[in-house]
Amino acid sequence: MSATESPLTDEMLDGMLAESFSDWPVYAELLESHVDTPSLRSILDVGGGAGLISDHLIELLPGAHVTIVDDSELVLARNKHHARKNLIHGSALDLTDAVADQHFDLVIINDLLHHLVAPTLRESRDNTVRCLRAARELLSEDGRILIYEITMEGWWPGVDPGDLIYALTRTRVPPLTAIFRRLGANTAGVGVAFRSRSGWRKVFDDAGLEVEGEREGYVSQASLLRALALGIRRIGAHVYLLRAR
Repeated sequence: MSATESPLTDEMLDGMLAESFSDWPVYAELLESHVDTPSLRSILDVGGGAGLISDHLIELLPGAHVTIVDDSELVLARNKHHARKNLIHGSALDLTDAVADQHFDLVIINDLLHHLVAPTLRESRDNTVRCLRAARELLSEDGRILIYEITMEGWWPGVDPGDLIYALTRTRVPPLTAIFRRLGANTAGVGVAFRSRSGWRKVFDDAGLEVEGEREGYVSQASLLRALALGIRRIGAHVYLLRAR
C-alpha cells in the first residue's frame, strides 16, 4: 500500500485470514439477513490476497464475478484461476485508480483496515477513512460494504487502547519489540491501528457510511499481562454491514 509498509510474511497473512475465515458463519448470517445474496453479481475483495474468501463466494454464488485488489503480486499469484475471478495489483488506498469506472454490489474488506498505518495516528485514521470513502464511491445503487475487524475495549471510558497499541507497536527497539511480541504484536515496528467498537463506528460515520447490521465473532477476555500493560479489557472481532449514507 502506497502509504504504508508491509512487514507481514505470506505465512502470517495466511494465518490471519484463516482465523477471520473461521467466523464465516457470522458473515453469512449477516449478509443473508439484509441482502438477497443470489442477486449479487459484482463483488470487490479489497486486500483479498490468495483468494480464500473470493473462492468461497464464487462457489456459493454462481452468478457472481469477484475482483480481488491486493498490493502484493506474490500473494496474488497464489490465486486459483477462475473465469469469474479478476486479479488486480493495486493499493487499498487507491481503489478508484485500481478498478477504474467499475461499480460493485458488495465490497469486502477483511481484517485489513487496522493495517493502513502511517507515521502518525491521525494519518493512519485518515488512511482508513480514505479507503472507506473510495469503497463507498464504488458501490452500485444498492451496494453494501462488508467489513471484518478486530475490536479492543479498554477499562477506562473515553480511552481507546488501540491508540496505545499503535504507539507501542511502532517501536523498533529490539528489547521492546520482543516484549510486544509476547503481548501478541508482531508488526516489525510498523504498527497496527486497532479500535474499539465505538471507534470503528465513528470512522464509518466519517466515511459517509451507516451501519445496517453488525454481528460479533470470537470474543476473549484479555490476559492479565495485556490488561495491565495495555489497558485492554476485552478483545473480539466484529462483522459490519455498511451502506452509503
